[in-house]
Amino acid sequence: MQEILALLRAGKANKVHFALALLLGVVSSFFSVYPLQFLAALSDRVIGKPVDASTAWVNWILDRSPQLFPQPLLNQGLVTLGFFLIFSVIAHFLRNLYGYICTILSEKLIINLRKSVFEHLIEFPLAFFSKNSKGEVINKCMVDTQKVENVFSQPMFTMLSDLFDLVWITIILASIDPVLPLLLIPTLPILYVMSLRTGKLQRSMMLELRNEEGRMSGKIEQVLSNIEYIKAVNAQEVEARAFAMVGDSSLTVRTNAAKNLSKFFPIEGSVRVAGTCVLMAYAVFQVTADALSVGTLLVLYNYATRFFAPVANMTRYYQTLQSGLASGKRVLDFLQLPKESDEQYQRTLLASSDQDVLSADGISLAFDGRNVLEHVDFRVSKGEFVIVKGESGRGKSTLIKVLLGLLPVDQGWVRTPHALGDIDRFRVHRSSFSYVGQNSYLRDLSVLDNVIYPLVRSETDIDAAVRTLEALGIGSDRHEHKVGENAAMVSGGEARRIAIARALARPAPYLVLDEATSNLDIDTENAVIDLLKSQKGVRSIIFVTHSENPRLYALADRIVTLDKTKNVPQNEVMHDRRFAQ
Repeated sequence: MQEILALLRAGKANKVHFALALLLGVVSSFFSVYPLQFLAALSDRVIGKPVDASTAWVNWILDRSPQLFPQPLLNQGLVTLGFFLIFSVIAHFLRNLYGYICTILSEKLIINLRKSVFEHLIEFPLAFFSKNSKGEVINKCMVDTQKVENVFSQPMFTMLSDLFDLVWITIILASIDPVLPLLLIPTLPILYVMSLRTGKLQRSMMLELRNEEGRMSGKIEQVLSNIEYIKAVNAQEVEARAFAMVGDSSLTVRTNAAKNLSKFFPIEGSVRVAGTCVLMAYAVFQVTADALSVGTLLVLYNYATRFFAPVANMTRYYQTLQSGLASGKRVLDFLQLPKESDEQYQRTLLASSDQDVLSADGISLAFDGRNVLEHVDFRVSKGEFVIVKGESGRGKSTLIKVLLGLLPVDQGWVRTPHALGDIDRFRVHRSSFSYVGQNSYLRDLSVLDNVIYPLVRSETDIDAAVRTLEALGIGSDRHEHKVGENAAMVSGGEARRIAIARALARPAPYLVLDEATSNLDIDTENAVIDLLKSQKGVRSIIFVTHSENPRLYALADRIVTLDKTKNVPQNEVMHDRRFAQ
């Protein structure tokens, strides 16, 4: 129950709307259960037997109904069936309305829950994404949130309807004979204990199944991301076998879950039949003693069957419900993961006393016990152009992420010349940078809107974006061209130029480029260099590159190489202390 309430809070559920839906469910259950009383009264009239007190008001209406036909019994029968029809139609209308509202509330909750998960996801520290499979993360954002619907849609409608029916049936049975519900109620604890035990097993299995499905999603994402290489080396069969192993593990969990339920249903059904037989035996005895009417006896079996429906349906839907709760637990655990916060960067980001220098002092950082940066010192002055070089794996990109305030460090600090304030220090720090990473992130927008991103269009932003695009050889005829999902409608080189244009058009004091020209031809690279030349002195530029273009090096004020210290053996694999050359 606590998890359900937590999911309602996370999904920003409207308490008033859910309360009104429950009230509608109670009313619809009354109109669904009570029409049987009209049939009981009609049966007693037909056979000419005394009626029960529970149907006295029905008989009061029949005695005063208009005489539409000369035969009293025919007249009373039609009036009774008329009331039965009216109540049944109202019941169907209200129950379908209740189901519709439950569905709408459930869908709204799922969308809000998915929004909450995504909003939480993009606030995670950068290290989270390097440690978790993309497929697993996507599975939690999409599949797990959707499966939460199994808690609030069908179960909410069916199980709560059955529970409301149970309450009304108990009241009606007590009004007929107080002993009747007492004969049925003792079976409920037995069924409850049995379903509870089965439910715990189902819950454990469903949680394991969600984890297996997460592994499957991760495997699919991994294969799709590397499908070109897999095909190139004819590794399709190897990947298929690996995926089949994950699938077989999932099948084992599903089989055990089905076996668990198959053991429960025969026992549960036998207990329900036994309880119904006890009730009917007592009712027959009461009829022979003229304490109960024959008409009431005829409808008791229906009431007894519906009395056990909540327990029966609860068990049948338990697997669905537990599947939803298992996914809900994964979602709630996900939402409990810590977001990026000032505390994580408290030791990393400091305001500098030198208003003209951005520096990294004694930076050390390790991932999973492997030193990536160790005691690194780096600085860039106002308006300075610095090229950063080094062999692959030396930590150049990691250093850039530290400077950008994307990674907190184990030792050392980054000193920034800008005031950071007391709240969202890392966000304030990042606002000082324009950045081009090794991957070109483009949205399914026009070329121009991608350059302006994440801002909205304004005359100033448009003018700067247009000038930069044209300087990079992207003419006005392409400015409104859609780039497509994952930049599918532009070439790789054009996507790179758009990303560079976005960074150059943003008026931040620091421009950081990480292998920005690696996929560009020499002419386009020279065009980028020309643009950088116009930026030199206007803002500080940090350019990580393997390029050997002499025009680029002629533009630089300083070249920094990340390398090993001289007192470390050359065959040492670990990344050790770096120095600037």
